[in-house]
Amino acid sequence: MKEKNGKNIKSVAERMCKSTMEKRFTIYILILTGIFLGISRSSVQATEADAPVFISSEITYGDEIYNRINGKSYQENENISLKDLRYLQISHYDFDHKIQTGELIVNAELADEVLEIFQELYDAEYEIASMHLIDDYWVNEDPDQADTNSIDHNNTSAFCYRVVTGGENLSRHAYGCAIDINLQQNPYLTLQEDGTYDCDHENALEYMDRSLEDAHEIKEGDICWQAFTDHGFTWGGSWTNPKDYQHFEKRLE
Repeated sequence: MKEKNGKNIKSVAERMCKSTMEKRFTIYILILTGIFLGISRSSVQATEADAPVFISSEITYGDEIYNRINGKSYQENENISLKDLRYLQISHYDFDHKIQTGELIVNAELADEVLEIFQELYDAEYEIASMHLIDDYWVNEDPDQADTNSIDHNNTSAFCYRVVTGGENLSRHAYGCAIDINLQQNPYLTLQEDGTYDCDHENALEYMDRSLEDAHEIKEGDICWQAFTDHGFTWGGSWTNPKDYQHFEKRLE
């Protein structure tokens, strides 16, 4: 009787030990699974956070972008409407080689290829100092002052409903068909009577010399020039008067 009871007690003890080991093993597996899932989730989140952004969005009356631009870069007019424009979010490297998310407004017909251009520049790690809507630099309801302020801050921009500098006709910027890149390093120059060029922005004077070894100076044949001209844009740096080194534009068909 004692032997039988002893066997029963031993059997129960073995079952309890086995059950405890199985529970511990199950808990161990769950812990490892949790750690793995946590790492995987963190990796996915990090990848998503670091993923470049190239997005085109419509602008509608009353939305956030409309409220930013209304009465500033966008004026009610008979030439271009909100439906003709697109708001772009664009990843780019700044002059510290850090990735930033910039923004431009361009003509809807050019939106996709503009994103393609800046994707090419991003892939080449081409640096752009700043890329904000010109409305962030608006002063006294004057588009010319806003343009000057944006230039002085070396800000890359596109759409602004205004006339050409020193003229009466609408600029290509007014149609969202022109983009100015790294304006300090690529100044707007006017030809003088004595055959020399002049620049209105003091912080850009040294860049009147186009032989500088500066990667931010746009030159014929470089990556920036190539990306835009491959998509049918004209470069203002090839003009005689003015010399608009910062400027790329395209006429709609």
